[in-house]
Amino acid sequence: MAKVELLRPRSVAVWWLFLVAGLGLATMTAVTKFGDLDKQKRLRADGTAVIAVVTGHKDGSGRVAEQIQVAYQVQGLSYQQWIKGDAAVGESMWLWLGPADPAEFVAHNGSTDDSLAFFNTWMGMPWGLGFAAIGAAVLVRDLRAARAARTAAQRGLRRKRWQPPAR
Repeated sequence: MAKVELLRPRSVAVWWLFLVAGLGLATMTAVTKFGDLDKQKRLRADGTAVIAVVTGHKDGSGRVAEQIQVAYQVQGLSYQQWIKGDAAVGESMWLWLGPADPAEFVAHNGSTDDSLAFFNTWMGMPWGLGFAAIGAAVLVRDLRAARAARTAAQRGLRRKRWQPPAR
């Protein structure tokens, strides 16, 4: 019986990594984005409204969104946070603060205090699913080829190489 090895262990590990990392990226993105949407709804319903002032602005370029720094005061304590948004320095905006933690908020433009978190972008889902699909497709292809080669070896059959027809 001939020993058949089509899959190298290192290549299998790489494609498993594509599959697992892709699924992890898509899952973390979904958890973060849906958690952010829930936070927006909860704070708009139960939060305390305060007025904040825009104290900084960073222009967006390419993949980076425009960012603003908002500053506000609650019970004598000052807070500052960078969020996604576009507003001029000195402009005022409404924030709804969390009842338990005044550092947790949603701005009138829908940005939360977590709006700049790494996984807080919808683009993580298609990228993650794409990586997972590539990993799964290569693994399935290689596993099917390995199974076919093992079956042929067990039967004592060999695949004939293609040869051009005789003239």
